[in-house]
Amino acid sequence: MGNVEFNLKEVSDVQIFEKMLNNFIKEETYTPFNIPYSLVDCFNNYSSHKNGIKIFTAIADISINFTLIYADVTKIGIVWNNNFSKGKLEGGTILDSQLKFDGKMKIHRYYTSFIFRYRAIWDKLMGLLILKSSENDYELFLKAKSKKKFFKNWAKTNSIDEIYIDLLMTLLSNFDDKFRTAEAHGMGKLRKHTLSMQIMSENIQIEIIDYWNKLLKEIAKIIV
Repeated sequence: MGNVEFNLKEVSDVQIFEKMLNNFIKEETYTPFNIPYSLVDCFNNYSSHKNGIKIFTAIADISINFTLIYADVTKIGIVWNNNFSKGKLEGGTILDSQLKFDGKMKIHRYYTSFIFRYRAIWDKLMGLLILKSSENDYELFLKAKSKKKFFKNWAKTNSIDEIYIDLLMTLLSNFDDKFRTAEAHGMGKLRKHTLSMQIMSENIQIEIIDYWNKLLKEIAKIIV
């Protein structure tokens, strides 16, 4: 059949894709969850935009990653509740049993996946905001050494609310300092928490939930 690339070119395809995406996350996490905006509406709304194809392609990519981030967060909770909640595998170290070791390794895997996807999705969202305004600026954004810095400067010259941008930059800088930089460029430090038998709420693991909640609150505003 040859090399057939995946594309969403018809609204009927988008309808099927959105339904299957929501079904996928339900099967993965055992909980119903729909992305907080309509992909069909996005497809229709941007169809007349001069960069409409690129914009919707970006939105589809963001939606896939957003769904996988939700899966990571949910699976952390599932593994924890099944193995390490009160009255189950408590105390000691992960070296006490293969069950403890396997459970904590799963949690570490989901956290690590979350960290890289989370940081990447904010770059994608910043890029989407720029693409909606200017394709030329978007190409420059893609080439920028620091996307945070480029976006901040772009936002100032395009009358984006400065308080909102400052809050976003602080969010991303804190996330990088606490999580991403060490895992992406250093020896990593997350394992000190994810592989310990300490209660999740007593170390920095719990902060991941707060970062997720901030993304959940903002994503629909940016997409739409």
